[in-house]
Amino acid sequence: MKKLSFLFLVLLLFLTACATPPNGNNGIVGIPKGEFLAAYDSPNGEYTLNVWLCNGGATTDYAIRGELLNHETGYRKNVYWNYHESDAAVQWVDDNTVTVNGHTLNIHEETYDFRRD
Repeated sequence: MKKLSFLFLVLLLFLTACATPPNGNNGIVGIPKGEFLAAYDSPNGEYTLNVWLCNGGATTDYAIRGELLNHETGYRKNVYWNYHESDAAVQWVDDNTVTVNGHTLNIHEETYDFRRD
């Protein structure tokens, strides 16, 4: 019975790892949703950067999450995640580039995650 339980656990861990999307072009994964702050449309209207305030509770500071929405496909991905921030200054540079709190990102190729800075 122990062997069967162990095999089930290994299989479950394997399936969970396979079902979790990789970081990179799929955006930043595993972060809280937060409270909606604002939406910023790209100049051509194809994308919206939704900004969320994440409150970790009494022992954790605020963080800002930037979620990119592709209006054509409906696909959403996290492109910005920064700790010790409670507001966001967002400026679209062009149709494919956005600056959030001083971090400039090509929305097709880059993300910002303070944990990798």
